[in-house]
Amino acid sequence: MNAVARCTAAGATLGCALAGSARAQVVDAHPIDTALARGYFQEAAAVAQRDAGALWGVPLEGPLIFGDQATRSVVAERGDTAGILHEAGSVWVGTIPADRNVANTAQEWGGVRWITIRWPPPQGEDAEARARRAELFAHEMWHGIQGRLGVSADDPPNAHLDEREARLWLRLEARALRHALARQGDERTRALRDALRFRGARHARFEGSSIAEGKLERHEGMASYTGLRLSGRDSTSMTHRARDLLAVLDSSPHLARSFAYGTGPAYGLLLDDAVTGWRERILEGAAPAALLADALGMRPAPRDVVGASRYGYDAIVQEEAARERERMARRAELTARLVDGPVLRLPFEQMQMQIDPQHVEPLGTAGTVYRTIRIADKWGVLDAKDGAVLIAPDFSYAAVALPKGAEPEQGVVRGEGWMLTLSEGYRLRKGARSGDLTAGR
Repeated sequence: MNAVARCTAAGATLGCALAGSARAQVVDAHPIDTALARGYFQEAAAVAQRDAGALWGVPLEGPLIFGDQATRSVVAERGDTAGILHEAGSVWVGTIPADRNVANTAQEWGGVRWITIRWPPPQGEDAEARARRAELFAHEMWHGIQGRLGVSADDPPNAHLDEREARLWLRLEARALRHALARQGDERTRALRDALRFRGARHARFEGSSIAEGKLERHEGMASYTGLRLSGRDSTSMTHRARDLLAVLDSSPHLARSFAYGTGPAYGLLLDDAVTGWRERILEGAAPAALLADALGMRPAPRDVVGASRYGYDAIVQEEAARERERMARRAELTARLVDGPVLRLPFEQMQMQIDPQHVEPLGTAGTVYRTIRIADKWGVLDAKDGAVLIAPDFSYAAVALPKGAEPEQGVVRGEGWMLTLSEGYRLRKGARSGDLTAGR
């Protein structure tokens, strides 16, 4: 611990521990407003208390910790067991370890499994801002308990959702689900049947897609549904929010990793109205859409395109054809840089990864490209803000395009949109292919 403990409270002064028994009043320019953080800890606790285990049969758990991505400073509602954090008034502060990420996630370090929230969460005191915060807190708390519930954190790439035809059917499915959420009775049933037909058409054309999509919808989709259900909104507002999340899928450039954030809440709310006890079946391994198809007597779901014209089929076809031309040009460029050209290849041993799911682009059998990503491993930290990082299909390594004459400068290597900070004792070495490099001792 520094001689003066770091502490702050929204402009107010706090007593900070000095060496020995001396005390002083100081204000430290901590990047996180600790007074505000304290209030948000209380909001998160209220979300968990309102649920009290009713939704999934297991109480949502913390503890929460807020992290500033730029400085890696954190504010926690309790201490750790490894002495990484220190007390500052009624909160705990410190710096997150280099091998962990500042991201919205559940992760373990310092002997504690933290619900980590990137600072700041949604700001404001109006009803919608508070609902967005509760939604975020509950989403990440679901990730904190999903292991206890037996729900795997499977993160399949769903690379087919970058293909033109798969995107077509997913966008049609999302539009039909939006229509269903806004209707009741026969109109809702018809829209649901349309959505499930479009889903069936996609799965018929892409082998294994039903299983892969179902895994991500249980992992991220149910987290997103949990966040919505515990957001404090009334039923009408929840429906509007679910429709907004679906609308994002209609314009997103990359759907492979992000689609479940929209389909999960939608199917969840529709199942709430149609199937008693459906969440227990999710915990047994069922997929949300399959449960709804069962309820409508659509197993297996018809694989036809009846009703597609009701949701703008022709316009989507034209939009996706134009996107496909751009995608193929982009794929050729990425292949030349990250597969055929010289690369810095970084093997994974104990990898910790933080991504932006909105910017994930499959690259065929070569793997998946992430534009915004932070990877920590034994060799150090790779940080890409607007770059192109290829992750192998088996998650065995990451690769970045190697600039000419790449040499570490004080342990740091830079390329287009990325930076590698090498761990002590590691250096760049010749790779397996001529012209490639890797990191090793």
